[in-house]
Amino acid sequence: MACLGVLWVIMSGNSFDFWLHTLVGTGYSAFRCWQQGCCRQAYRDVLTAPYTLNALSGLKLVADFWDVKLNVKTVATMRYKCHQVFLLLGLCLLLTGCTSLQLGYVNLAARFADYQRIADLVYDEHSQQHLDIYLTSQPKPNRALIVFFYGGCWGACQPLTKEYYRFLAEAFTSAGYPVVISDYRLYPSVKFADIMHDAAGTVKFAVNHAAQYGLNPQNIVLMGHSAGAHIAAMLTLNPAYLGPDYYANIKGFVGLAGPYDFLPFTEAYQADLFGPASNYANSQPVNFVHTGQPPLLLLHGLKDSVVKLKNLDSLKHHALAINGCVSSHIYSELDHKTLIGAFALPYQTSEPVLTDTLHFIEGLFSQTPCPA
Repeated sequence: MACLGVLWVIMSGNSFDFWLHTLVGTGYSAFRCWQQGCCRQAYRDVLTAPYTLNALSGLKLVADFWDVKLNVKTVATMRYKCHQVFLLLGLCLLLTGCTSLQLGYVNLAARFADYQRIADLVYDEHSQQHLDIYLTSQPKPNRALIVFFYGGCWGACQPLTKEYYRFLAEAFTSAGYPVVISDYRLYPSVKFADIMHDAAGTVKFAVNHAAQYGLNPQNIVLMGHSAGAHIAAMLTLNPAYLGPDYYANIKGFVGLAGPYDFLPFTEAYQADLFGPASNYANSQPVNFVHTGQPPLLLLHGLKDSVVKLKNLDSLKHHALAINGCVSSHIYSELDHKTLIGAFALPYQTSEPVLTDTLHFIEGLFSQTPCPA
């Protein structure tokens, strides 16, 4: 019965598909470790989707919980021994092995981390979309609120959900920042205007209900990865989506591998998603750069083959042309997925993506006029 209780705690609230992919991702990590004899490479290979990042976070937290040392060192010396990976995997399976539903161990990351998750709040009665709020036990004095949007080709590639990004919420709540992550309607069920309606609704809900959840509505940092970075950039650069009262609360933007200037379209679905043709220009964040916009932080992996680096270069060029506040970091060893993967627990010290992001956010509320 005790084992069933553990299963219920760590399995509740997620789909079978989520757990299945997580188990497969972790098993693949162990296989690569055995095959190549280098667990660091195995971790890099397994970072192929958000659910595997949650798996890595789960493995690390299980190791801490059972006092198993993962032995993470500096970037130059970080190597993982294969038997540690298999030991961690074995511990995870032991926790959930009393039934065939052994897939729940990944959620240990969320259960053992030091934050409070308020799940599945309806932020739009019409679209019936939900968001999660992650509260930190030790908030920063500036009490900045991070609102994150995930990617997935706006729904045209792999449909994702907010549950897959607990690892990112853990990274920021551990640093003292509450996080909001929402679902939004996806293409092809809806077009881009509806997606932006939901994104704007997420921000408005956070502002309107800030007092209820102890949030600061005046210090919002919008953040996103891939298509999510595009969505967050549109909210940041085009005040029309939020209106002046809500827009005044946006204090910064963090874009991870975002498409900001991608005309002409290279994928057939994009013409339909952003159509009609007369509206194509309005889908490009670079066309809305303006004086007085919030500071921008643009992050990109040099090995990214999904979103081209020219998107970062173009947005940065446009922002600098109006004397806007913009900074960027390009990581030579990261690609499209390992860039977001750098926020997962086992990988946070291998690349400075989280450190650079936190430095930027802290600078937004310091005396620094334009944080680097």
